[in-house]
Amino acid sequence: MRVFLSAAPLVLLLACSRPASPGDHGESADAASAPPQMQNLASIGPAKTRPLSPQGGRRFRVSPLGNDANDCSESKPCREIQRGISLATAPGDVLFVEDGEYARFTVDGLRGEPGRPITIFAIGKRAVVRPDPDCKNKNACRDNIILRRSHHVVLDGISSYGAPRAAVAVFYGTNVAIRNGTYFDNGRWGIFSSFADDLVVENNEVRRSRREHGIYLSNSGDRPVVRANVLRDNDGCGIQINADMRERPEFDKSGKSFYGGVADGLVTGAAIERNLIIGNGAGLLANNKKRKGAGINLDGVQDSIVQGNVLYDNAASGIVAFGDADGSEEDAEEDGDGRFGPKGLSIVHNTVVMPEGARSALQVRLSAGPNVVRNNILYHRDARRAGLELVTEKDAKLVESDGNVLDRVAIGERVRPLEDWRKQLGKDGHSLSLPLARLFVDPARGDYTLLPASPAARAATADPVDEHQDFMGKPRMRREKGHSIGACEVAPAEPQGVRASPVGPRAHQR
Repeated sequence: MRVFLSAAPLVLLLACSRPASPGDHGESADAASAPPQMQNLASIGPAKTRPLSPQGGRRFRVSPLGNDANDCSESKPCREIQRGISLATAPGDVLFVEDGEYARFTVDGLRGEPGRPITIFAIGKRAVVRPDPDCKNKNACRDNIILRRSHHVVLDGISSYGAPRAAVAVFYGTNVAIRNGTYFDNGRWGIFSSFADDLVVENNEVRRSRREHGIYLSNSGDRPVVRANVLRDNDGCGIQINADMRERPEFDKSGKSFYGGVADGLVTGAAIERNLIIGNGAGLLANNKKRKGAGINLDGVQDSIVQGNVLYDNAASGIVAFGDADGSEEDAEEDGDGRFGPKGLSIVHNTVVMPEGARSALQVRLSAGPNVVRNNILYHRDARRAGLELVTEKDAKLVESDGNVLDRVAIGERVRPLEDWRKQLGKDGHSLSLPLARLFVDPARGDYTLLPASPAARAATADPVDEHQDFMGKPRMRREKGHSIGACEVAPAEPQGVRASPVGPRAHQR
C-alpha cells in the first residue's frame, strides 16, 4: 500500500457524528486502556496495572492542567504532548503523560539509542489522544498519532480513538515500540506502519476499526513483533501484514530513500505470537458484501513464526498465508510467479476455531518453499469446510504438517477427511480428529483452555520453535512430559467449587 506524506486531498466516507470518547458505546470510562471484559487475561492486552516508569535520562511531564508556556518539568507541566516531545529529544528522555485527553501529535526525527529509547509514558490508564474535528487539512489530520523517521522510540500506555484513518501510524522508523494502548472506533486502522523495521506492537487492544484492519503492517518492513494483543470486531483483518512488492519508499530532495532497509516486497523475521483475535472480518463493503478479512492475513511474509495465538468467531478465515503481486487477495490471476509466496513459515501451537459459514481455519496459497504446520488446533464447526486448506498440489507437497487437531483437509476445491489426506500424501500421521467436547473447558464462554483429559493434552510433536510459554504465559510442559497441542496448556487442577478464568470471555460481543 502506498502512503504519501505530502498533502493530497483524501475523501473519507465518515458519518457526521460526534467523535467517540472513553465511556461511549456502553463501555466503562476505562475502555480506553483496559476493558473489563479482558481482566482475566493477565498477560494479554494492555497491562492491568501500569508498569514501572522508565529510569534514567531527563524527565518531562504533560498534564490537562498544564500550560504549554511552561518548561514541561514535573513541577511545571505543559499542556500538550506535542509540546513535550519538542523537548524530550535526547536518548533516555521520558515524557510522562497524566490522565486526560490530548490533541493529536507527530513525532518526527527523534533518535533514541539501543537500551536508551525516548519514551512517551502514560502515568495512569486514561491518557487518551483525541481526533481534531476542526482540522481544515483532512489529509494532514487523518492519523491521531504519527511517528515518522524516528528510531528507538517507545509509546507506552497512550490510547486513542476516532481517527479518520489510523489511531497510530509509523512511517520509515526502526525499533519503534507501541505498548499498552487501546485503539477503538478508528476510520480505517488501529495501528498502521509503512516501511518500518524492527517494529514491536505488544499488549494493545484494537477494536472496531472501520473499513479495514486492527493492526496493519504494510510495505517492506522486516522483523516486526506482534505479541499479546487483543484484536476484536475490526471490519477487515485482525492482523494484516502486506509486503506490497509494487510499492517503493519516498526519497528526500537529495535522492536518499526515507527507508533504510531493502524494499524487496517481502517481510521476513516476523513473530506473531500470543494474540487473542475474535470477531473480525464481518465489516461490509459498499455493495453490502462482507470484507472477508482473515484473523491473521500474511501477504509476502517469509521465514517467520506464527505461534500461540487464539482465534475464534472470525467471520472469514482464521490464518491465511499467501503472496500475490498486486496486494489483492481476491485476484488470483494477478498472483504473479510465486516469488512472494509463503516459505520458511513456522505456524505452530495456535488454536483456531471457525464458525459455520466461514472459510478455512488455515489457508496456504502460492507457496514459494516449505512451510511447517505443527501442533495447531484447526477446528471448523462447518462439516463442509476444512481446518487446513492448501490451494494447489504444490502447496500440499510443500507443507510439513503433523501433530495437529483437524477433521478435514482441502486441496483446491476438494475437501477430504483427515484419513484420506494421510493416505494420499502421508502427512499428519500424528494428528487427531476430535470434537470440541473433548478439547476445551468451556468454548461457549470462550474458554479454550485444554481439558486435562483431552487427547490433545501432552500430545504435541516436536516442532522447530522452542516455545517456553503458552498463550496464557504459563510454562509449557517439560519435554519429557510432553507439550500440548494448541495455544493453551491443560487447565490446572482446581479445588472443588473453583473454576479457572476463561481464555477469553465473549469479549467480541458489544
